[in-house]
Amino acid sequence: MSMRTNVPMVVVRRLRRSELPLVVDHFLRLDDESRRRRFCRPVNDAYLTSYVMGEKYRPGHIEGVFVDGMLRGIAELRPLGGEYRGHAEAAFSVERAFQQRGLGARLFERLVLRARNNGIHTLSMACLPENRAMQKLARRLGGALVRWPGEMQGTLTEEPATVFSMAREGVAEMAGAASATLDWWARYDVTGLTRRRAI
Repeated sequence: MSMRTNVPMVVVRRLRRSELPLVVDHFLRLDDESRRRRFCRPVNDAYLTSYVMGEKYRPGHIEGVFVDGMLRGIAELRPLGGEYRGHAEAAFSVERAFQQRGLGARLFERLVLRARNNGIHTLSMACLPENRAMQKLARRLGGALVRWPGEMQGTLTEEPATVFSMAREGVAEMAGAASATLDWWARYDVTGLTRRRAI
C-alpha cells in the first residue's frame, strides 16, 4: 500500500537565459512589500519587466528555487570588474506565500558556492534595516553587517575554491540540468508546440 504525502518537491538550480520569462512571472507575483525589500524601494510592473529583459545584456548568474515545478524565488549574482575584480553583489527574492520556509537559505548557500568556485572572494548585498531574515542569513554564513542611511550592507568573505566545493557544484549542476529538462517538458503539451502557462 502506498502512502501519499503533501510534502512539496523543492529544486534549486541555475536558470538559463531562455528562462528569463519565468523570472518576469516571478517578479510580477511579488507583493508590494516583497518588491520593496528586493529593490530597496517601491517598483511597478513595467520596471520589473524592463529589469529582467536587461538580464540578457548584463553579466551575472541566477539561481532559482522551484516548488512543485513553479519558480518561487531567485538569487542573483553580479560580478564586479576593474579594481573590484573578485567582488560581486547578491540579491534575493521569494514570493510571500513561500517565505519562512528555508527557501532563501537554500538560495543563499547555492549562490555562495557558485561565487566561491568562480573566484569571487567578497560577496555584498544591500537590504532594508527591517529585513531581519536576510540579515540573519548573512550572519549565519559569517557575514558582517554595516548600517547605511536607509539600508544595511552585508559583506561575506569566502574561502578559495577546493576540489570538494567544485565537486559539490558539479553534482548540483547535473541534478539541475535534469530538473530543467523535466520542467521544460512540463510547460509544453505532448506536441511540443503549445506552452502551458501556470496560474
